[in-house]
Amino acid sequence: MNDLLRSMLTGISIRQEYLCLALEELADTLSVHLSTRDSSETHDVTGTHLFLGYRPLVLAIPFEDADGAAARAAEICLGFQSGPFAADSRWRGFPAARDGIARLHLKKIQQRRVGDRLLVFYEGVFGAHRMLGAFHRFMNRWLEQLRQRPEGNVALDPNLYEQVRIAYSLPRIISLVSVGEGERMNLFPTDLHGPVDEAHYASSLRIGGRACEQLQAGRRIAISEIAAGAFQLAYRLGKNHMQAPQARGAFELHASPSATLGLGLPAAVVRYRELEWLEHLDCGIHRLFTYRVLRDERVADRPRLAHVHKCYAQWRADRGQSTRYLLRERGS
Repeated sequence: MNDLLRSMLTGISIRQEYLCLALEELADTLSVHLSTRDSSETHDVTGTHLFLGYRPLVLAIPFEDADGAAARAAEICLGFQSGPFAADSRWRGFPAARDGIARLHLKKIQQRRVGDRLLVFYEGVFGAHRMLGAFHRFMNRWLEQLRQRPEGNVALDPNLYEQVRIAYSLPRIISLVSVGEGERMNLFPTDLHGPVDEAHYASSLRIGGRACEQLQAGRRIAISEIAAGAFQLAYRLGKNHMQAPQARGAFELHASPSATLGLGLPAAVVRYRELEWLEHLDCGIHRLFTYRVLRDERVADRPRLAHVHKCYAQWRADRGQSTRYLLRERGS
């Protein structure tokens, strides 16, 4: 499609679906607040909620004992806040839906006691945002249904894709996972992960993928936050979710392996955690893992790699918020 016509129809001038950036360079990010129908209180979960799946949308929130009422709620709303949101009967009773540019309605599906926290898993029910105008939101939904996807790519129904857009309105850290034994290993990226607390972690992998099988076979992994400048490498390694282990020499590795497990680490590592698998549960195409943190090590002081959806990037551009993106394709 002609670039000008595409921009007029969709309201988005950016071609690349997900835009890489240096996390520490991004200013004026959104905050995320949780509310329930049974309370007027809201809880700031900006830095604690975990994005773990996209089919369906899966989020997890670690609660402390003092948050018992919120943890028991069968439904919650997350408001992504940066200004007032018009009233809508669908969101009646959810205080967090009163403000912001986006909101997610979620239902509780599972919970697990992880250390001192109750980790509650939620599935997306409905999402709405105003990062684009009503006409452009409609056109994006219509064009998305016409889009041809590569073989093996997971198609999302219209509102589920809106939920995913909303989830990626916060920068999500792209890390590299090391798994394997001896001189053979695999190294693959993930952005569906995050800490439960200092001693525990959670992530997800696609059921049936080789990466998922390798993690379950080895039970111990290293997950590395990497320098933003390694964005091209992270995307190239995406194919390794379906690849067999290779010799260590096939990868660009740091001079020193992980301290406890001896796993190969990417050369661009900034911080890594060594993890031991505790348990898992399945939801849609995802296997959700919880881990014990064996070691948490900072290696370098460099901005970390993350990415956002182009819809949020356009919203920032429309408001004159300066952002430096690391583009994988020319003209994007």
